[in-house]
Amino acid sequence: MPGTSGQTFGALPGLQLRAWVLFAGATGAVVKQSGVSSVTRSSPGAYAVNLASAMPDTNIIGDLQSSQPVVNGSPIFMTYSATVSVVTVSTYVGVTATDFPMVYLAVYG
Repeated sequence: MPGTSGQTFGALPGLQLRAWVLFAGATGAVVKQSGVSSVTRSSPGAYAVNLASAMPDTNIIGDLQSSQPVVNGSPIFMTYSATVSVVTVSTYVGVTATDFPMVYLAVYG
């Protein structure tokens, strides 16, 4: 898990870790974070990750992971989209929206 937001990467100048969060899938409760003000779960597998500071633009790279890479032999599927202040995350098993025990998101921009 990244340590501190704002870390730069030599191979990609200008790309910085802006925020990261580890949260409980069933509730959206934040376990650990940097640069995230809150997580709101709106329905199974649907979350709004609210950033503490606005991103410079919506051209972000998101690293989205779950505590369960496979469920009953089916791979998980996770998507994200972003505004400058909110990253919307969706988690699935196949086509079924699913809450996973823990969800991790890192936002680079």
